[in-house]
Amino acid sequence: MPLADLPQPTPARLAWIRIREGRPLLRLYKADQPALAKVIRRYLQTLGDCVGPFCDVMVPGHSAAFASWSGEPKLRNEVVDFSDKLRRIGAVANLVPLLVACRLRADFGPKQYVSILKAAERYAFRSV
Repeated sequence: MPLADLPQPTPARLAWIRIREGRPLLRLYKADQPALAKVIRRYLQTLGDCVGPFCDVMVPGHSAAFASWSGEPKLRNEVVDFSDKLRRIGAVANLVPLLVACRLRADFGPKQYVSILKAAERYAFRSV
Protein backbone atom coordinates (compact mmCIF):
# COMPACT_ATOMS: atom_id res chain seq x y z
CA MET A 1 0.00 0.00 0.00
CA PRO A 2 1.53 3.35 -0.98
CA LEU A 3 2.12 5.80 1.84
CA ALA A 4 -0.22 8.36 0.27
CA ASP A 5 -3.12 5.88 0.60
CA LEU A 6 -2.70 5.37 4.34
CA PRO A 7 -5.55 6.76 6.44
CA GLN A 8 -4.88 9.48 8.98
CA PRO A 9 -3.58 7.58 12.03
CA THR A 10 -5.29 7.65 15.39
CA PRO A 11 -3.79 6.36 18.64
CA ALA A 12 -5.99 3.26 18.47
CA ARG A 13 -4.76 2.43 14.97
CA LEU A 14 -1.14 3.47 15.44
CA ALA A 15 -0.02 -0.13 15.88
CA TRP A 16 -1.12 -0.91 12.33
CA ILE A 17 0.95 1.80 10.70
CA ARG A 18 4.15 0.52 9.21
CA ILE A 19 7.45 2.02 10.20
CA ARG A 20 9.55 2.76 7.17
CA GLU A 21 13.35 2.88 7.29
CA GLY A 22 13.30 2.75 11.07
CA ARG A 23 11.45 6.06 11.41
CA PRO A 24 7.76 6.56 12.18
CA LEU A 25 5.67 8.31 9.59
CA LEU A 26 6.08 11.74 11.15
CA ARG A 27 5.02 13.58 8.03
CA LEU A 28 1.46 12.41 8.67
CA TYR A 29 1.53 14.62 11.77
CA LYS A 30 3.33 17.58 10.22
CA ALA A 31 0.31 19.87 10.56
CA ASP A 32 -0.94 18.45 13.87
CA GLN A 33 1.83 18.52 16.47
CA PRO A 34 -0.53 18.18 19.49
CA ALA A 35 -1.88 14.93 18.03
CA LEU A 36 1.68 13.65 17.59
CA ALA A 37 2.48 14.54 21.20
CA LYS A 38 -0.63 12.69 22.34
CA VAL A 39 0.33 9.58 20.34
CA ILE A 40 3.87 9.65 21.73
CA ARG A 41 2.58 10.05 25.31
CA ARG A 42 0.22 7.11 24.82
CA TYR A 43 3.06 5.01 23.38
CA LEU A 44 5.31 5.82 26.34
CA GLN A 45 2.47 5.04 28.77
CA THR A 46 1.99 1.66 27.09
CA LEU A 47 5.72 0.93 27.36
CA GLY A 48 5.58 1.79 31.05
CA ASP A 49 2.57 -0.48 31.54
CA CYS A 50 4.48 -3.37 29.94
CA VAL A 51 7.45 -3.28 32.33
CA GLY A 52 5.82 -5.20 35.21
CA PRO A 53 4.27 -7.96 33.09
CA PHE A 54 7.51 -8.31 31.11
CA CYS A 55 9.52 -8.77 34.32
CA ASP A 56 6.99 -11.31 35.57
CA VAL A 57 7.27 -13.30 32.33
CA MET A 58 11.05 -13.24 32.25
CA VAL A 59 11.65 -13.91 35.99
CA PRO A 60 8.51 -15.56 37.37
CA GLY A 61 10.22 -16.68 40.58
CA HIS A 62 10.94 -13.27 42.07
CA SER A 63 9.00 -12.37 45.19
CA ALA A 64 6.88 -9.62 43.60
CA ALA A 65 6.00 -11.60 40.46
CA PHE A 66 2.29 -11.57 39.65
CA ALA A 67 1.64 -9.41 42.73
CA SER A 68 -1.66 -8.22 41.31
CA TRP A 69 -2.99 -11.73 41.85
CA SER A 70 -1.75 -12.10 45.44
CA GLY A 71 -5.38 -12.24 46.64
CA GLU A 72 -5.61 -15.72 45.09
CA PRO A 73 -2.45 -17.46 46.36
CA LYS A 74 -3.24 -20.90 44.94
CA LEU A 75 -3.79 -19.57 41.41
CA ARG A 76 -0.81 -17.22 41.73
CA ASN A 77 1.44 -20.15 42.67
CA GLU A 78 0.11 -22.13 39.72
CA VAL A 79 0.85 -19.21 37.40
CA VAL A 80 4.38 -18.92 38.79
CA ASP A 81 4.96 -22.67 38.38
CA PHE A 82 3.76 -22.79 34.77
CA SER A 83 5.65 -19.60 33.89
CA ASP A 84 8.80 -21.07 35.37
CA LYS A 85 8.30 -24.27 33.33
CA LEU A 86 8.14 -22.24 30.13
CA ARG A 87 11.27 -20.35 31.10
CA ARG A 88 13.18 -23.55 31.88
CA ILE A 89 12.34 -25.21 28.56
CA GLY A 90 13.45 -22.08 26.73
CA ALA A 91 10.12 -21.24 25.14
CA VAL A 92 9.55 -17.79 26.60
CA ALA A 93 11.16 -15.65 23.89
CA ASN A 94 8.53 -16.39 21.25
CA LEU A 95 5.68 -16.06 23.72
CA VAL A 96 6.60 -12.80 25.48
CA PRO A 97 4.29 -10.58 23.36
CA LEU A 98 1.33 -12.89 23.92
CA LEU A 99 1.93 -13.24 27.66
CA VAL A 100 2.46 -9.51 28.19
CA ALA A 101 -0.66 -8.70 26.17
CA CYS A 102 -2.69 -11.12 28.29
CA ARG A 103 -1.44 -9.48 31.47
CA LEU A 104 -2.31 -6.00 30.20
CA ARG A 105 -5.94 -6.90 29.61
CA ALA A 106 -8.09 -5.89 32.55
CA ASP A 107 -10.58 -8.71 31.99
CA PHE A 108 -7.89 -11.41 31.98
CA GLY A 109 -7.58 -13.14 35.33
CA PRO A 110 -5.23 -15.80 36.67
CA LYS A 111 -7.47 -18.70 35.51
CA GLN A 112 -7.37 -17.52 31.91
CA TYR A 113 -3.65 -16.85 32.17
CA VAL A 114 -3.03 -20.39 33.43
CA SER A 115 -4.95 -21.78 30.46
CA ILE A 116 -2.79 -19.68 28.11
CA LEU A 117 0.35 -20.94 29.88
CA LYS A 118 -0.78 -24.56 29.52
CA ALA A 119 -1.47 -24.07 25.81
CA ALA A 120 1.89 -22.35 25.41
CA GLU A 121 3.61 -25.28 27.09
CA ARG A 122 1.95 -27.74 24.68
CA TYR A 123 2.98 -25.51 21.77
CA ALA A 124 6.56 -25.36 23.03
CA PHE A 125 6.88 -29.13 23.28
CA ARG A 126 5.38 -29.68 19.82
CA SER A 127 7.64 -27.14 18.17
CA VAL A 128 10.89 -28.39 19.71
